[in-house]
Amino acid sequence: MKISMDNDCHKSLTSLVKRLFETYRTSHNKTRFQPFSSDSFFMETEQYNWKTGNQNETWYANEKFSSKYLQEEFSMIVTTAGRTNQLLIEEAYKISKDLQSIYIDRKKRTVCELIKELNQDILVVGKNRMELHLQNSEHPLFFHPNSASFRYKRLIKGESDPFLNACKLMKGDTLVDCTLGLGSDAIIASFIAGKDGQVIGVEGNSLLAYIVKKGLCTWKTEDDHFNYAMKRIKVVTNNHLSVLKGMGTNTADIVYFDPMFEKGILTSNGIAPLRNLAVFDELTEEAITEALRVARKRIVLKDHWQSKKFSKFGFDVLKRKTAKFHFGVIELSKQGKSNKMEV
Repeated sequence: MKISMDNDCHKSLTSLVKRLFETYRTSHNKTRFQPFSSDSFFMETEQYNWKTGNQNETWYANEKFSSKYLQEEFSMIVTTAGRTNQLLIEEAYKISKDLQSIYIDRKKRTVCELIKELNQDILVVGKNRMELHLQNSEHPLFFHPNSASFRYKRLIKGESDPFLNACKLMKGDTLVDCTLGLGSDAIIASFIAGKDGQVIGVEGNSLLAYIVKKGLCTWKTEDDHFNYAMKRIKVVTNNHLSVLKGMGTNTADIVYFDPMFEKGILTSNGIAPLRNLAVFDELTEEAITEALRVARKRIVLKDHWQSKKFSKFGFDVLKRKTAKFHFGVIELSKQGKSNKMEV
């Protein structure tokens, strides 16, 4: 069915498509629509969910929408890598559904061409990873356990890790990583805590949390212990204060904070794009108070060596010569909680 209309008729089109969809859904497995030449799409009753207001609709893109329409309705576009197949396309559809976004066929266009044409951020779904290409970033953001892998190999050789030295993490411990990021510290913690322990990674940016969660579950190395460490991490999408408030008293051994963005330490090509998605929630007295309630053993803070948070919240600083960042620790006594939070 072909319909011609201008850009002012999108709302009417939405209502029309919904009515047609409800009419034919019981008797048609697939209903294809190509409403107008510049903005065309088709629907499938099973494969894609798009929420508009309070309405649930089932759409995905076949051609291209106007950039104005995309900007109004979606914060990001999902597509596949240049070399694709049906399984990858279906995975991209599923991801667009999870993110309440929209899938658009790649059609041999480069990512730069898509960004310029659609004026949107692009999430590229490939065989081995997802890449988020932001309009304001030169380099894509993607999950890769490179840093954790290097640290893991050093641990296997018997070398120390500053993060573990500060946390004093033991097998069976529960650690809450309040600033998950790309998950490097969480992976190392999960390896040490083992199957009897637990690592909860809290990430305030829902898109970053999704990319990292997918990566942790699907990335495979030749080392099964490392793979299992990644898969065991529980990723929670929320701000850390809300998560801590929702946890019971003494339900974790260590609560860990890593607000490493204020001094611009994120400089490498693989990590720098993280600054564009980072949630810049200031570490507050309320968050520390909740961490003191939740943690049984200690609270650990990783921050720039010049940070005033260490003294403000009563952390004992573990200074590291020539390092740009230090670790601070509040030890909680076995008899009762620390009384250092007198600020």
